[in-house]
Amino acid sequence: MMTAVCFAQNRGSFQLHPEPYTPGVDVDAEKFISDWRDSEFSRSKFGNLKLRDIYTPNRSGDPLKPSGRGEVLEVYKEFAQGFLAPNTATAPTTLEGEQAVFYVTSGKGEISAGGMTYRLGIASAILVPAELEFTLKSFDEELSMLLVMEPIVGDFTPRKDLFVRHGANSHYSLTTSHWHNYTKPLIDKKDGLCVMHDFLEVLIWPETMTRPHASLGLGTDVNWYCVDGGWTLLGKQLWQFESGMAFKNVSDGRVYHANINTGQKPIKFIHIRSDSPQDLYGKYDVPQKADEYYSLGSNPDVNVDTDLFTNSWRYSKPRTEHAAIRVHDIFTENTAADPLKPEKNGAVLDVFSEYAWGILEPGLSSSKDTLVGEQKVFYFTAGQGEIIGGGKTVSVDAYTAVLVPEGLGFQIKNSGTETLTMLILGEKTYKGFTPRKDMLVVKEADVPFADEPKHWNYKTKPIFDKDSGMARLVHLTAAWLPSGTMSQLHATEGLGTDVLWLGLEGDTRSLLGQTLYRLEPGTAFKNPSDGYVYHGNINTTDDYVKLLAIRSIPLEQSEKLGE
Repeated sequence: MMTAVCFAQNRGSFQLHPEPYTPGVDVDAEKFISDWRDSEFSRSKFGNLKLRDIYTPNRSGDPLKPSGRGEVLEVYKEFAQGFLAPNTATAPTTLEGEQAVFYVTSGKGEISAGGMTYRLGIASAILVPAELEFTLKSFDEELSMLLVMEPIVGDFTPRKDLFVRHGANSHYSLTTSHWHNYTKPLIDKKDGLCVMHDFLEVLIWPETMTRPHASLGLGTDVNWYCVDGGWTLLGKQLWQFESGMAFKNVSDGRVYHANINTGQKPIKFIHIRSDSPQDLYGKYDVPQKADEYYSLGSNPDVNVDTDLFTNSWRYSKPRTEHAAIRVHDIFTENTAADPLKPEKNGAVLDVFSEYAWGILEPGLSSSKDTLVGEQKVFYFTAGQGEIIGGGKTVSVDAYTAVLVPEGLGFQIKNSGTETLTMLILGEKTYKGFTPRKDMLVVKEADVPFADEPKHWNYKTKPIFDKDSGMARLVHLTAAWLPSGTMSQLHATEGLGTDVLWLGLEGDTRSLLGQTLYRLEPGTAFKNPSDGYVYHGNINTTDDYVKLLAIRSIPLEQSEKLGE
């Protein structure tokens, strides 16, 4: 028998803040998200360039409470989307006291300055230094670009010529930052930036999520401009982005941000970070201290292969149980000495004896059996039938849960015209355990929702708990996640505990460790519960998704029950 292992842990660094979003307490993240399409008016700059503002300067005096949406700039003077009509040129312009950074998002054109002319296309990045006359020109189609204006401060000396780098001609990093960001530096300090620290392209691969973390440096302009579309966690809320939208991280050490790609193609953001205003001109006198939940931590000594802890019933060979129920195992018992290193995919159960998908065809009935040394939960997910036990016959259909205790004879029948499907959960009993005298049947529809959301956004219905007559189960809970939300990311403590999540309805994305998985109905994952492997669920669909959460007592406690 394997031995339970205990780790000393720092909970704060392995979970995001547990309290759900609370207006008036948490920063209003929506004010830090903007879209040039929401700009009421366009304005002219450099003669013929039409601008639609994405962000404007903060006028409130409080970097955490801007007066209006998008009024958040602390360092940059302008942050806008520019449009130059086809076959049009800007007026010759010389910047004074400021520099311009352009990033072309569509169209073709050219820029001229100091006797040099450069061709421009998608992903061209340009730094126009102060005191240099320049002209932009479009060709046969509209030239669209992001424009960021940075001030000249102190004794900074601008470069004497244009700086142009074509993103298509440079390469992304071979290694990633924040789990899954591939970065491509376009313009940085050595190229002539003054208050802007760097200007990067960031590529995020399909079906990945970057590390949620907060930034430090209140009043810093840390901006993310969306090129291709995607999803973003900002604060404790999930937001959908399309091309031309942007968000600014508050940089107070408390507001998280992370980007999520649930699509099948890579997506691109532009990351634009300024120096701290404290370093520049002491704008805010605030302590730069990280919150306890500043970032999801990491432990280099823990290397769990999370692929082994995910599985679907569709991937396992069928077997027969109770004479007529076709069973596909989702998870099986862990036979390895180390609960973090199962010997094969899905062999991860440390406490429960069975976690499987059952199928009973129309017109069939299971054998009449009595459980010895174990009891089972049947959680029906589709079809119609009945279960007979202890002299009672109870009808079952989708989302009926039945506990069949040890020592009670039972039989399941499919009385409908469709397949009767069910999750089967087995738990071993122990010497001295007193089972129920009857079946416990719970119709999920009759259970009220819990009063408060769980882990930020789950609406939950508790079905079974340790007082229901279970030997080793702590709870079995149905959980709904609303459209466009995610749950609190956290690590579970109690190595050897069976913390199991099953997709029931909808297309759920689940973060396990640093990997994003697709949790379609019938697919499940187990959190290793070592205190370091994160888990959480994400709903980017237009409707609720539904999951089933099951948790056991820890392995160490389970072993003691078996003594």
